[in-house]
Amino acid sequence: MAKNPMQRQARNSFLIGIIIGLILTAAVGAILFMQMKKLNQQIQAYESALVNVYVLNQDVKSGQELTASMFEQKKVTRDSTPANASDIITSINTSQKKFIAKVDLSTNTVITNSMVDTIDDVTTNDKRQQEYNVVILPTDLMTGDYVDIRLMLPNGEDFVVVSKKTVTIPMSNGEYLADTIWMDLGEDEILSMSSAIVEAYKIEGSKLYATKYTDPGIQEAATPTYVASREVTTLMDSDPNITEEARAGLQARYTDNLKNLREQYIQNAISTYGSDDNVPSGMEESITSTQESRQEYLQGLAGGAATTSGTTGTTTTTNTTTAQ
Repeated sequence: MAKNPMQRQARNSFLIGIIIGLILTAAVGAILFMQMKKLNQQIQAYESALVNVYVLNQDVKSGQELTASMFEQKKVTRDSTPANASDIITSINTSQKKFIAKVDLSTNTVITNSMVDTIDDVTTNDKRQQEYNVVILPTDLMTGDYVDIRLMLPNGEDFVVVSKKTVTIPMSNGEYLADTIWMDLGEDEILSMSSAIVEAYKIEGSKLYATKYTDPGIQEAATPTYVASREVTTLMDSDPNITEEARAGLQARYTDNLKNLREQYIQNAISTYGSDDNVPSGMEESITSTQESRQEYLQGLAGGAATTSGTTGTTTTTNTTTAQ
């Protein structure tokens, strides 16, 4: 059936429109395909540049032990990963050593070899957790801090009894104990502490106190200079609970020079002390002031969000000494 020119023109325009639409659709589809292909290539290139790393999930203090629970795995670009990044998780899980932070570290830090140090963490047969409430503590001392325990005499002589020990501050009824610490000590260190405690009581005006390490991840342990009493050293020589390594360390400490220092200052103070009545009273005032400052500090923490990490579920080793 014949169609008039207007109908043919409309039909042809419709067909042309369809053809043009198909061409445009195909062109757009081709462009989108090329874009998607390019985007996929970029995604693949980006993903191939990603590596798995372990980053800290919490802030860590200098000297604090690093444990596997402190890390989480993240994907980062290879270019943003330090060349000396440490496989810390594998090291922690397979090593017999303890890993500690050399410096303060922030959350999301990628650990490198230069940020950590290792120390032997072999638990010897003579190691015990000891509780002490006779040591004068720094005002801001908290669980995880490293300390030296020192004996100061009225004449100013100062001896290192035990060095670089991590402390735990126990809690009672939800509050930190202001005058009590726990430390893991070997038999030789336990006997040295016992000797120093007794002599701190004997020598009026002396004090047994703790000093904090400011950067324990970097600072080396101080060399103990306190020589225990003759009775204690005799016991040490025959004590089967002291390991050979500890015994050798004690022998190295008991040099003629240190023995002479002991005879000159400590024994002399025990036997002849008492010329200046102001020294004992001044020392007692210093001890009381330190204890009060620490009590105020801990009460302030209790009012805020004080951390209790490391203090739960720990077994106390009984110590029969009384507080100064």
